[in-house]
Amino acid sequence: MPTALLVGVQRAQTDAQRIRRTAFVESILASIPALPFDQKVARIHAQLLAAIPRNETVGAHDIQIAATAVCHDFPVLTQNGKDFRKLAGVTVLDFA
Repeated sequence: MPTALLVGVQRAQTDAQRIRRTAFVESILASIPALPFDQKVARIHAQLLAAIPRNETVGAHDIQIAATAVCHDFPVLTQNGKDFRKLAGVTVLDFA
């Protein structure tokens, strides 16, 4: 489930904003299938996490996204290419 989108709905300041955000997020969820975080992805996640040098940091969610992308042979489209490039085997597409 795309947590960041759902958090945006929960952080709405007004009921009207929450309704608009909910409709937007639900339209996205209906058109783009969610990929599972299963054992295969979890194993890739562990490999990516273990390979990060101790002096580097990468967000926990970024590693989950990267592991899912690697497992399904997808690139990661992001504005945060710097962190994703720290993860071996991840193809990064920069979103300008």
